Amino acid sequence: MRRKSFPIRLRVALAGLLFLAGTVVMRSEGPQMVGGPPIPGGTQFVPGQPFVWTINPITYWTDKGTLGPLSNSSATSLVQSSLQVWLSVPTASINFSQAGQLPQDVTSYNILAVLNDMAACSTPLDPNSATVIARDRTVIFDTDGSAIEALGGDPSGVLGVTIPLCWSSDGTTNFFQRTAAVFNGQFATTFDNTMEATMIHEFGHMIGLDHSQINLECLADLCVGAELRGVPIMFPVAISDRITLSTDDEAGISVLYPETVNNPPNRVPFSTLGRIQGHVYFSDGITPAQGFNVIARNTTDPLRIAVSNVSGFLFTACVGVPSTVLPPPWGDCGAIFGSTDTTLIGVYDLPGLPSGTYTVEVEAINDSWPMPFILGSSVGPIGQMGFQFPLYADCTPLYLGSNSSAGCGSPTHLTVTAGAVVNAGTDVILNGPTGTLPRYDAWEDGP
Repeated sequence: MRRKSFPIRLRVALAGLLFLAGTVVMRSEGPQMVGGPPIPGGTQFVPGQPFVWTINPITYWTDKGTLGPLSNSSATSLVQSSLQVWLSVPTASINFSQAGQLPQDVTSYNILAVLNDMAACSTPLDPNSATVIARDRTVIFDTDGSAIEALGGDPSGVLGVTIPLCWSSDGTTNFFQRTAAVFNGQFATTFDNTMEATMIHEFGHMIGLDHSQINLECLADLCVGAELRGVPIMFPVAISDRITLSTDDEAGISVLYPETVNNPPNRVPFSTLGRIQGHVYFSDGITPAQGFNVIARNTTDPLRIAVSNVSGFLFTACVGVPSTVLPPPWGDCGAIFGSTDTTLIGVYDLPGLPSGTYTVEVEAINDSWPMPFILGSSVGPIGQMGFQFPLYADCTPLYLGSNSSAGCGSPTHLTVTAGAVVNAGTDVILNGPTGTLPRYDAWEDGP
């Protein structure tokens, strides 16, 4: 979901939409959904593996109505140009194709019926039906925001929302089956890029990307130049009308759909880029820490060439919670997403890095009002539960320094070369103002 950034008035997240699909745990920079533990009598997902689309091309159907002042043909063209932005990433291999139009206009009167038809995952949707509006990948033009309001959202603040509705696994790959994207015509104009930027963002979710956080200071301040260009399109809040992808966005889609063809500059194998991998630990240097944002920044262009990831992004947010709803390992929140492999709790992965010298920094995910990154605007696996962990430290961010200690001093410089993985000397030990941090939050147990 994408909200508009306003300095004073609170904008409400569309958390209520999730009743259609269950709890969907977001993952930073990379996958929006990750396979979790086996469900008794249910689909057996591949634990720790992201969900992707396995059909090629990814077909979609567009609404028959208008989008604010935009005609149906103009809105449909905007969809195509927005998808082209993702198609143009040279290190990613993904394709889209418009299969047709929906047989009827989707409005506030029928949107719930459309989404509920989509959510009936075992019932096939006939792509030629004239009576059933829903299709497997449905793009909805909400002319005046009333459909967003019918779903429980704030039509004056929510620009668009993507709703994954059906997913499955063949035992080797976890894959999406059905999803819907809804765009609010209140923000469509003929003179700026707001709606196109929103579409690019929501289609990022549709193909499997989570929100990500880079250059957080731009949430409150007016940023320009390299600082603004480094803010991901997948930032939870719209803070500009930019319609170009950041390094972080390109890394995210390339991990899910890596290009293997070598035909530069349009097609470049993703394997030719570097990556940094490591762990985040609490100050005891033993206990892995989940839910903190890790950023690799290029030393020559740190504001723009930057890639982020949340520690423990492949791990479930529920392990360790006393079980009352489901038996272990699902915990109280009943999450079916995220691996229960405890070796993944503090792991971070920063892919898609051009050759160069990088620093690694750790910061908390934004947890302050009026726009905390939680629920429908969450970053990482913890935010979907309605909170984010604070980072107790003398400064922010903390930089990876010598001996893995993270602090306020001079950061360690890591050299990244083409196609190489840097995974030595990359573990980060968090140091608080008294040299210690709690091992876990109040809901979890340590190993």
